[in-house]
Amino acid sequence: FDRNTKGLYAGAVNNDTHSDVIGCSFNHCTSIGVECDGINSILTFTACQFFGATEYEIFIYNAQAVSFVNCEFGINAKLSFNKGSKGDNFYALNNCIFGSTPNNINTVDGTLLLVTNCYTQNGVEVTN
Repeated sequence: FDRNTKGLYAGAVNNDTHSDVIGCSFNHCTSIGVECDGINSILTFTACQFFGATEYEIFIYNAQAVSFVNCEFGINAKLSFNKGSKGDNFYALNNCIFGSTPNNINTVDGTLLLVTNCYTQNGVEVTN
């Protein structure tokens, strides 16, 4: 999914739940690495790379639950999490490594984001 305008767009469909994205790279996209809109249940990214998107590596809104586990993010990563109209939601970053302290982890409208065991490549803990 490298060098696209958007690496991956995940939107609401009849059965958009219980999905996994495993071992993919979303590098050097000219807009957004991953955009999620309207996901009705759980979407998990495992062991994926997110480097060098010009706007956001991750842009999530109006989704129920999206998690990132054992993923790599580049230097000055930009991530945005917005619950939108879905109401109850939960987003998580777990056991991820960042090239540097993220430039921006943005949560909007009281969005619940749990960041656990995430560090920069120099061992600095990443929090939200």
